[in-house]
Amino acid sequence: PETTVAGTEAGQVLVLSSSCGGLEVSSQWEKAGAVSGVGASPANDGTFAVVRDSGALTVASTGAADPVVEITVDKCQTTAVAFLTFAELVTANAVGQIKYWDLRLMGGSDRPVSVFAVAADRFTSPLCLAPHPSISHILA
Repeated sequence: PETTVAGTEAGQVLVLSSSCGGLEVSSQWEKAGAVSGVGASPANDGTFAVVRDSGALTVASTGAADPVVEITVDKCQTTAVAFLTFAELVTANAVGQIKYWDLRLMGGSDRPVSVFAVAADRFTSPLCLAPHPSISHILA
């Protein structure tokens, strides 16, 4: 079955599985806090990333009580997150930046590998990010 993740205002992350009868909650994680964006790992192993209005990024797994990674990625509101591979992800913020992160290189660092501006001539805040299914592009 296909799976997706969703964040709630109450601070839960729900892993939803689709079936012929609709969506059902297959697992959940209770420690997310106020969620502004959530993304699932393409490995489909229960790993997910959560970003919050505070600029915090948490990478966790539904099977674990504690986060795998927890850092502050921005000083402003972080609006979206998406996995590119099992260890690479991108975040977007309220001032129109997209930041590329490699979890293998972090080692406690809160510095992104790269930072891109969505539009230099106007204020644009991406609310959703997704990897293109067949080429190396990010859809914002």
